[in-house]
Amino acid sequence: MMNSKLLSCAVALLVPWATTLAWAVCPLDQSVYRDAAQRGFTLEFSPSTSGLATDIATAQLRQTRRGAIFSFEVGHSSGYGTVYMVRTDAPGTREHNIHFFDRRMAVAAPDNAAWIFVSNLGPADWYDNQRQAQREPFLGDVMWRFLRCKIHAGTTKQKTIRP
Repeated sequence: MMNSKLLSCAVALLVPWATTLAWAVCPLDQSVYRDAAQRGFTLEFSPSTSGLATDIATAQLRQTRRGAIFSFEVGHSSGYGTVYMVRTDAPGTREHNIHFFDRRMAVAAPDNAAWIFVSNLGPADWYDNQRQAQREPFLGDVMWRFLRCKIHAGTTKQKTIRP
């Protein structure tokens, strides 16, 4: 009886620690974030396939009931270093800047962010869906919380992981 209580306590302590460790070492192109409002949205990043030096990942916005909503190429500008997403499924649309934060909400590097905010993603979802069948739920302006790190089979690209 005592051993099972100790085991339960150890697991309860290790799960949050492992989750914290996972976001601390996950490259952006292997990260999955969920909406903090818990409406079933995910923002899933994958390795870039464009071959351009400024493109660092791709991303897809999904929702459990609505499925795939938007696809993006994720890039960074030279000089200042802003990270942004540009829709690949609707050329000519506005880009969305991505802001990265650590678990204390201090500015963080893209490869070790516990939270992200994507500018104007909520309005893009709203206006795009007003032209369609008004599918709900709408995204809104939400914070994104790190959910998990995924592994891409066949990826040979090496990345430096910042602690």
